[in-house]
Amino acid sequence: MYTSHYLPVLPFGASEWLFRPMFSKLAYLPHLKTLATMILELFVASHTLLRPMPFIVGLSIATVSWVCEALAFHLVLEGFGLRFPLLTSFSVYGLSTVIGALSMLPGGIGGVEAAMMLSLMALGVNAASTVAPVVLIRFSTLWLISLFGFVFMGVWWLSIKRGRTKGVLEDDLIW
Repeated sequence: MYTSHYLPVLPFGASEWLFRPMFSKLAYLPHLKTLATMILELFVASHTLLRPMPFIVGLSIATVSWVCEALAFHLVLEGFGLRFPLLTSFSVYGLSTVIGALSMLPGGIGGVEAAMMLSLMALGVNAASTVAPVVLIRFSTLWLISLFGFVFMGVWWLSIKRGRTKGVLEDDLIW
């Protein structure tokens, strides 16, 4: 009766001895080779990442990061004279983040900002007063970090071009 609810979880909980032979055999079929290889890599990576310790560590880091960003949103709102309870600020930030993720755009661009502005307007803030805090928090939590990422990616790329650093090896991808 409830087995259909557990089927999506089955591949991630399955042992390697169960799924490797099946997808290895599928890899011999010409039209399924690429797909079978990608699915096998997904299973191996998820098996590694969903072990208890890596999962708990990753979830902990993500939670601390999200709380810091939501707290920064609260402080930015206060800096602009918009006083809300901490729980309200966290709720607006969290709801906006989820709506942005549902937009399926990188970083939730557009969706997060619109949801933040609409949420703040629903709380009684006029539209003009929502723009500056939303732009500031998005700049500091998304665009600034993206800029740092692009800079470090460029440095890494240049170091590979000059031969100082090796590229990522396939063996390094799965610990």
